[in-house]
This record gives sequence, C-alpha cells and structure tokens, in this order.
Amino acid sequence: MKIGDTQPSLTGQLVVGNEPLNLNGASVQLFVKDRVSDKVVVDGRTVEVTEPFEGRIESDWMPTDTEKERDLLAEFVATYEDGEITVPNRGFLPVKISEDIKSKTEEE
Repeated sequence: MKIGDTQPSLTGQLVVGNEPLNLNGASVQLFVKDRVSDKVVVDGRTVEVTEPFEGRIESDWMPTDTEKERDLLAEFVATYEDGEITVPNRGFLPVKISEDIKSKTEEE
C-alpha cells in the first residue's frame, strides 16, 4: 500500500495449521503495530466476518493507518464464548506502507 491509501480493504482467510478457522459465532478484532517503534496503530478494530465457516474476513483501512511510510505487523484475535485464538499464532502478518509521489509533491 502507499501513503494515504485506504483501499483495497484488508481481506483474507484465517487459517490454523492447514485448516480454515471456523469463525461461526466468533467476533474478530484486528491489532496492528509499527515494527520499528512498537507503537500500536490499530487497537482491536472489529473485523467483518464475511464467510464464517471458511474463516474469511474483511476490514477497511482508516486514513490514520496509512498516514506515513512504515512497516507494520498485524494479527487477528477471534473471540468465542469459551475463549480466544490469535492468528497467526506464530509471528505476524507484515504490512508495508510505501512512500508515494503525491505526498512528496504536497510537501513542496
């Protein structure tokens, strides 16, 4: 993504092992932090579950999420009546916000 982009939405399939995570009855939140500063950029934004039995989700980006060039690390937390699970359960999903020409011309 480039600085200022809010599209495309973040879409994907939450998988544990080789199996889609069954999100039927679960609520899902997105957490994102800056890789360098460790500052939390997205603190538990609710994610839309689009296909619960296939583990498919969608979340829109906000302008503040992509306001500057940086490397981000993301994870999802699915909460069920009897507990929660974090995906990915090892490491993070990397997201790169790259500089763009438009923001450079606006600075001049």
